Amino acid sequence: LNDLLKTGGARTYMIRDSDISVPYQIRPNIANEMNADLFVSIHINAYSNSKINGVETLYCPGDTKASERLAQAVHSAMLELLDLADRGIWKRTDLVVLRETAMPAVMSEVAYITNPDDEKKLLDPDFRQQVARALYNGLINYYSN
Repeated sequence: LNDLLKTGGARTYMIRDSDISVPYQIRPNIANEMNADLFVSIHINAYSNSKINGVETLYCPGDTKASERLAQAVHSAMLELLDLADRGIWKRTDLVVLRETAMPAVMSEVAYITNPDDEKKLLDPDFRQQVARALYNGLINYYSN
């Protein structure tokens, strides 16, 4: 996604680009200090019931409804490009990375690593590139509307 955004002319900042730990409380502070336009957090979901699968998009409702519009744009693009079950768009006020950002913010829960079919997709580099393209399309759609 970072490469797609940069190729498209966006200035990006990756809070982490390797498997290092950055505390959740610090992440929105970084985005706020940078005066970022958007905050996108990409995750892989897990659940004790291995039958649960699909994509979810999370946002924290705010005064401007911008995060909700961003969530809708991203979620629609994910469903359009990826062969994943629709687990919905969820309002989450308990997630610091969404609640504490001063800009529109979403968390994309791409698929469930605990579901065998989703796990197989996640292990495929072509699928991961499709995920990046879907997220990119969602961001472009957000800015186009």
